[in-house]
Amino acid sequence: MRMKKPELLIVEGKSARLNLTKAINRKQHQVHAVRGKLLNVNKHPVSSVLADVECRQVIDVLGCGFDKRLDIKNLPFSSVCILMDPDIDGAHSGALLLSFFNRYYQPLVFSGFLSLIKLPLFRIGDAGPQATFAWSPNELATMLKADSIASGQSTDSANITRYKGVAQFSLAECEQHMLNAKSRRLVLLK
Repeated sequence: MRMKKPELLIVEGKSARLNLTKAINRKQHQVHAVRGKLLNVNKHPVSSVLADVECRQVIDVLGCGFDKRLDIKNLPFSSVCILMDPDIDGAHSGALLLSFFNRYYQPLVFSGFLSLIKLPLFRIGDAGPQATFAWSPNELATMLKADSIASGQSTDSANITRYKGVAQFSLAECEQHMLNAKSRRLVLLK
């Protein structure tokens, strides 16, 4: 019986990698951490991209060639997911990774192999199964307003956690929002 290829999760930084590595099943997921921000491939020639350590590491991890020598049949993963911190720096890092894939790995993008995992920005309540999550400030405000109307209480007493990085998520939250295909928010890039 042929084993299914694992999914590759590209994260931002060592602490995100360490936290997520504790939650994964290595047969289903592999994690690669990009240190710092990737080179802006739209401002540099291909020779600079190939000379850049972080770009080179992503190319090596993907293992299916690069640019005109790309062969997606050699991709050792079932899919590639970009998973950045839910803050401004994470959005910038994610944009640089998307530029890299768009420029040098378009067949992966257009074949549906690349996606973005959207993480919640807020947890309402204590960690655990009773917690609820919001993915934007507007969603949080709507949820708090609906909750205060239903309970007849002020929203001032709500226990709200603002996530700044992947490393802040508990192992159960990593499973729920990053690994579980049924409960995470995945944006397929095509």
